[in-house]
Amino acid sequence: LNNENIDVINWSDDSMVFITRSLAPAKLKEIQLDKENKKANVTVAADQVSLAIGKNGQNVRLASKLTGYDIQLIKEGGEEEEYDMDLSEFREELGDVMFHKFFDEGYETVHDVIDTSVDELVATLGIEKEKIE
Repeated sequence: LNNENIDVINWSDDSMVFITRSLAPAKLKEIQLDKENKKANVTVAADQVSLAIGKNGQNVRLASKLTGYDIQLIKEGGEEEEYDMDLSEFREELGDVMFHKFFDEGYETVHDVIDTSVDELVATLGIEKEKIE
């Protein structure tokens, strides 16, 4: 698969267990589930936030897809941040060209990127779908 890493996640019908496994290796402090609306507020320690978010928001986005829950990350001791971090914190991982593409199109936070569909990012940024995923 073009030297891509594949993570295998042990499925569970217990939503809390499945969410915990899908966000690993980040260590979660608390999960509050709204099963009716399929929302999960997940509290993580400050030093675990970027690990839970993942590169370009990939970890939390994939965890949401896998579990079927809209996962909102909350930094421990803080207000609900909905995994919102300034995109400039990921400038090194993105590279200057990619960072400027996001910034020039108005994407300033991780939340801005995660809340945008992959197809919309492809159309707006002119980036290959594989790179975004």
